[in-house]
Amino acid sequence: MKYLAISPVLALVLVVSSLSACSSEDSSKDAGASSNAPRWVGAKGDRLGPLPKQGVAATATFSTSDVCAGCHVAADDSTANRDAKGRNVSPVGLWRPSMMSMAARDPYYLATFAAERAHRPNLAAAVDQGCTPCHAPAGATEQKLAGKTIGFDTLVREQAPHAELAREGVGCTLCHQITSEGLGTAPSFTGGFVVGTQRKMFGPYSDPNGQIMELTANFVPTYGAHIEDSKLCATCHTVFTKAIDKNGKTIVELPEQIPYLEWQNSEFTTEGSGGARGTTCANCHLPRGDDDNQPVTTAVAKLPKGLPPRTPVGRHGFFGANAYLLRMFADNVEAAGALASSADFTEAAQRTEKTLSTAVQLAVSGQRVGPNAEVVVKLTNQVGHKFPTGYPSRRAWIHLRATDASGKEVFESGGTDAYGRLTSRSGERLDVEGVVLPHRDLVDA
Repeated sequence: MKYLAISPVLALVLVVSSLSACSSEDSSKDAGASSNAPRWVGAKGDRLGPLPKQGVAATATFSTSDVCAGCHVAADDSTANRDAKGRNVSPVGLWRPSMMSMAARDPYYLATFAAERAHRPNLAAAVDQGCTPCHAPAGATEQKLAGKTIGFDTLVREQAPHAELAREGVGCTLCHQITSEGLGTAPSFTGGFVVGTQRKMFGPYSDPNGQIMELTANFVPTYGAHIEDSKLCATCHTVFTKAIDKNGKTIVELPEQIPYLEWQNSEFTTEGSGGARGTTCANCHLPRGDDDNQPVTTAVAKLPKGLPPRTPVGRHGFFGANAYLLRMFADNVEAAGALASSADFTEAAQRTEKTLSTAVQLAVSGQRVGPNAEVVVKLTNQVGHKFPTGYPSRRAWIHLRATDASGKEVFESGGTDAYGRLTSRSGERLDVEGVVLPHRDLVDA
């Protein structure tokens, strides 16, 4: 059975009257005035200070990205890790300003993490076990080996090696040490990946040159076809959340985030007999083309010098949809404790917006119907999962404005206030907490 949300076509008709009145179809009885600030504005209490600057750490299993940066960055005196036009396509250089790198420093994640722990203090360890294996996986895995968990204070304050590894988010030595064991099965979901114990660094090339990596980093580059398999992504992009009663008993498991399962049931799947438009997660989110959509061919390490060029090369930008947060990081590099620069984050946001612009095909047509204008907006999903997907509070909507010949606005649907909240034309809030907005195929005025 296909998920109904996969590759859908959504048609919305907007009827714009020559009158500028706003009907009840575009408002909510329960909506409050948009001038009322959100509850968090002016809230009392201590604010979380700047996060610790990303430090260096190494354990028996993991190392922070500095050990990888010795070879897998672009250098002025080398053509390695650069595309045909000399642009930086290095794994470390593109990963550092990505949402993968910032997974444990994401302020929305930290706020939710803290709130969940505060809501049920007796279940704090369970919250830790549910959240950190994917947002702070190296640190969480390291602590799990010691029979412990990564808590909120560890993430935002501690300086121990496991804390440094945790704050690095989804890092190099975590992803590339995940083995093929159990991938694609239910136990592997919700952070159930298996990390190897032999310091093998899996990659997509069958003939890796391991001399420098073994000598300087004490990792062994090893061919592993599974590193490009969507099943590997599924370990953290398929999340089932437990609903727990006051006694700590699990009532039900909820499919909170299931991009992988959505993809698996779409025409983009490469599993089984494959879909009509089969492609993997990595092909889209670690694109093998440069900014001009030309295949990347380059040596993937600057040392030892003279390594042969590789192709394909996946750009480790993990481009998705969260340009908003990347721009927030660009404006708050010091507070985030990031290694990437403001310019790096801005560039990552621009590439993310470019990716996002291809996610949905938009077609708009209009006609006069008597004194009215009828506009048909048709949206066709072009990605292998729901749009938007992942964390369920993400949203997408149509914002349409109509003006007369003089440029005066006569109609608007999908407008927002200063806080990003949807409003009616009269300024009333539509997305009041606890109010479910009905789906509409027709919006009129």
